[in-house]
Amino acid sequence: MNIAVVDDEKWPAEDLARFVESLGHEAHVYHSGAEALDGITSQSIGLVISDVTMPGMSGIELVGRVFEQRLPVQFVLISGVEEVVQSINAMELGVLDFLTKPIDIRQLSDIVREYEQGRRNETLAMSETGEVGLFSQQMRNLYRKLRKLQDFSQIPVLIQGETGTGKEVLARYLHHHNEHVTGAFIALNCSALTKDLFEAELFGYEGGAFTGAERAGKPGKIALAEGGTLFLDEITELAPDLQAKLLRVIQERTYFSVGGTSEQFANTRFVCATNENMEEMVRQKTFREDLFYRLNVCRATIPPLRERTEEVGPLVRTFAEEFDHEFVTVAPEALRLMERYPWPGNIREMRNVLTNIAIFEKGSELTAEHIQRYLSNADSGSSPDESRPDHGDRAVQLPVFEPFELPDDPFDLESFSRRVVAAAMEKFHGNKTQVAAYLGLTRTQLYGRYRDVTETTGEHE
Repeated sequence: MNIAVVDDEKWPAEDLARFVESLGHEAHVYHSGAEALDGITSQSIGLVISDVTMPGMSGIELVGRVFEQRLPVQFVLISGVEEVVQSINAMELGVLDFLTKPIDIRQLSDIVREYEQGRRNETLAMSETGEVGLFSQQMRNLYRKLRKLQDFSQIPVLIQGETGTGKEVLARYLHHHNEHVTGAFIALNCSALTKDLFEAELFGYEGGAFTGAERAGKPGKIALAEGGTLFLDEITELAPDLQAKLLRVIQERTYFSVGGTSEQFANTRFVCATNENMEEMVRQKTFREDLFYRLNVCRATIPPLRERTEEVGPLVRTFAEEFDHEFVTVAPEALRLMERYPWPGNIREMRNVLTNIAIFEKGSELTAEHIQRYLSNADSGSSPDESRPDHGDRAVQLPVFEPFELPDDPFDLESFSRRVVAAAMEKFHGNKTQVAAYLGLTRTQLYGRYRDVTETTGEHE
């Protein structure tokens, strides 16, 4: 295998090249990122071992340039202590691994051998709160990054993603699959408590600190997460003054309990999650800029399910096994419908739909009719328009009627809608499934709104 060694310093590069050759590979030495980029594109390079800090084009920039060209190349980065965060973040781009200086030769040898043999385990189990395999490259990269973060327990992590993408599952994975963790995983929803209660829950309080306080006092979530992980969900719901107090804890690693006079040490990893655009909130001054930059050291962004359609089929099988309701077959039409549906509620919505099907439906085949029947009832937190399935090969485009002019006199919209449904029923010879798809409705919506029209017209499936 051809391996590129990239380092602006001559002797370290040559030493590393000799080690690569001792493993039975051919080494190509480059002393700058630009030189390496030319060599990688002209040579049949499979693996690049690159220093992070180089004049001109850095190792991180080299990764970006190579991946932009979609070259079939993997990277191992060599990082100084000050570049650790950069290297961890680069793993979400697809970097295979990184090593800190001085290099552990045995570890590098293992990485090269595993890469060469193609035995890296890319299917990872999530936590006990929802064991779902990983099937997309995006998620494999993300979990590889989380595995590396386990060695750096003091680095805060910000998890960002839409509702239902599994942010807490990701946080639990980071905690439960870390052999170095000695403490508990403690979760706190920032939107579920009032300002005063949140402060008492986070920092704890001394006996008699406020009216209704327990006489013996109570430890806070930071203390309960000693040596473990404190997960703060919906972090953007924190009041500004609480944001300032949280910033101090993360920066100084110390805090005072409510009513307390002795300083306490915070030995926990802070993992925060949000479904909001935090950069926009900072611009609008609804979230503290200094806290954002302190939290945004290592961000894990979960892509929505609609951008990971290759995971739909495996997720269906995974949930079916979880519900002990193994479908013998999944109809191709059902799979295509689920792949085209935008899933505004993401994995949570899919789980809810399949839960309903497992409970209320019989039979060994999962059909498109099953899916259509429950999509409109899924608890996705979206409006009916947002949860409407996409029945085409691409996003549904509304027809344009030109010229389109409303009449001067009032008219009955409901009556007009029924005329449209009746015309669609005639167009598709009474096939309600095709009519629902044509009108961008589920069968449940069609039955519920226009039962009189569909029953009058009749159905011929």
